[in-house]
Amino acid sequence: MEQQMVFPGDWSLHQMIELSNVTGSLEREVYFCRGCVLCNGKSLLGLVVFFSHLKKGDTFVLKVEGEGIDPCRRIAEVLDSRYEVRKTPQA
Repeated sequence: MEQQMVFPGDWSLHQMIELSNVTGSLEREVYFCRGCVLCNGKSLLGLVVFFSHLKKGDTFVLKVEGEGIDPCRRIAEVLDSRYEVRKTPQA
């Protein structure tokens, strides 16, 4: 499952730690992608490096391996409610 998202701006290290806790609690593989860059969504170091290069308004893709949309939806909802990351409209 994939969901395109819009980055709201600078995140604190605390926010990235919380995100890694959410993604780490899932049994599925989680990735964040932008262009040819692929980040393991369960790696705190990967998240710090990935999100530190994004600017406000940049888009990225949330990928969750496996069937069903619930894990992807759960992460997208956490991103939206806690960090104001918005899903981009589906074409």
